[in-house]
Amino acid sequence: MKKLTIVLFLAYISLSAEDKIENPKKIEEKIDNLLNEIVNPKSCTVQREELCKVLIGFQNAKGDLPEKINKFFTVGRFFSAHITFRQTWEYGRNWFVIFFKNKNSTLSFNMYKVESESDQEIEDTKALISQLEKGSVDKENSLFKFLSDLDKGISLTDCEKFVRTYQCKGNKDQFNEMIYVRFTKESIYILTFGRVSKMEGSWDKVPGIYFSRLPIPKN
Repeated sequence: MKKLTIVLFLAYISLSAEDKIENPKKIEEKIDNLLNEIVNPKSCTVQREELCKVLIGFQNAKGDLPEKINKFFTVGRFFSAHITFRQTWEYGRNWFVIFFKNKNSTLSFNMYKVESESDQEIEDTKALISQLEKGSVDKENSLFKFLSDLDKGISLTDCEKFVRTYQCKGNKDQFNEMIYVRFTKESIYILTFGRVSKMEGSWDKVPGIYFSRLPIPKN
């Protein structure tokens, strides 16, 4: 019964862009109830410390939309897990990139996955994340140059505000589900649902979640 409840929950929150949301607050409650169920001292082992920090950060995030007006981008580490949290993954070469802006207190948003193809690109990505946190970006950084060029052609979609969560339409080339976004003063937390590998190296897919913490770029 517990497994069936989780699967039904996944089906319920996987709303298409055309679905009408009668009570958005319930979606927030269902997401937090799921996280309360799977993120606990028993499941948050030492090996999962970073993943749990991100999910707990998402649960606790209550910040307002940052006052950045112009469109910009930020980068964060890529995590995924089974919907039951029995299998989790922390990726070393894959990253989330989001493009966003705040205009008239409305969040506009788009999200992509990027993959580092070499050890140097991994180091450049880690460096860029640190630079975004500190507000001292090296504009010669290879990923910064790539994203700055990509940014020119990226279109953004307005998100819907719930109580403390923004629901954003996913980029259908990469994300078929809605993306849920929360803020703190320093970070952007994202969580979306999808199908993840049944186990490492497997082609079989099972219901799961993708999530990340991304720094809010400092001026």
